[in-house]
Amino acid sequence: MKTLYLIRGVPGSGKSTLARRITENVYEADQFYINEQGEYSYNASKIKEAHAWCQTQVEARMKEGYAEIAVANTFVRLWEMRWYARKAVQYGYALQVIECKGQFKNIHGVPDQKVEEMLKNWECYHGIHQLLEDWLRPVDAVKIKHTALMRPTRGKVNAVSQPSQITS
Repeated sequence: MKTLYLIRGVPGSGKSTLARRITENVYEADQFYINEQGEYSYNASKIKEAHAWCQTQVEARMKEGYAEIAVANTFVRLWEMRWYARKAVQYGYALQVIECKGQFKNIHGVPDQKVEEMLKNWECYHGIHQLLEDWLRPVDAVKIKHTALMRPTRGKVNAVSQPSQITS
């Protein structure tokens, strides 16, 4: 079954490492900031462009039918995952949201104050219905919520996993 993994967590939580353990098809907005020499050069004024680039890459892989795709971004707010959830439905992918809670080295130098701000603004994920209920008919939202609550979880190291899949 084709699966889209959305791996969320604050900087230094292990998102990228976990994503690479799951699949070689990993996409992150941070990849946009890597120059031709392989150096990371963050530019806050291009954050929307970076996320648009990530979405374009993911949708292209979905159109090609890749079996597994992982997106490792902070996804602090739930709305940040909605575009991906909708594309998963559109292209027939199961969706698995994984939350990383590790405390590793923050390789991009995000200030501790910014990480604390992200934690303060963190929105908890309880199931795919949170990402799609405003997009689907009420009867579909009920089916999705039921499916999300009934499926077993799949554990990951340093992660809390809550898989969800759309049913017809």
